[in-house]
Amino acid sequence: MGAVVVFCEYSGSALRPASLHAIAAAQALASHHGGQVVAVVIGGAGVAAAAQDAGRYVPRVIAYQDPRLDSPLAETYSPLLAAAVKTAGATALVATPPPPGKDVLPRAPA
Repeated sequence: MGAVVVFCEYSGSALRPASLHAIAAAQALASHHGGQVVAVVIGGAGVAAAAQDAGRYVPRVIAYQDPRLDSPLAETYSPLLAAAVKTAGATALVATPPPPGKDVLPRAPA
């Protein structure tokens, strides 16, 4: 089976607690599918540190950093999530329920 991609939100240089819950859900899903968990971190400043933090919990991290990504907008984040799913060969995408997760996922093309 394919990987499970988890969209991780961060604050400053660390993952938000809700992202840790999303990682746990992705790990449970991946254990049933036999794939690995791939974290995706998107944003401007702080992405590198947040990606390093995510690497403590998952074997692979994909980070997209650009000053234009400072504001979490579904229009800019969803195409990047779709690209990450394709790159990872994922069969599932997990995110946190509060915004921006609930705003971005429905717009990420399948």
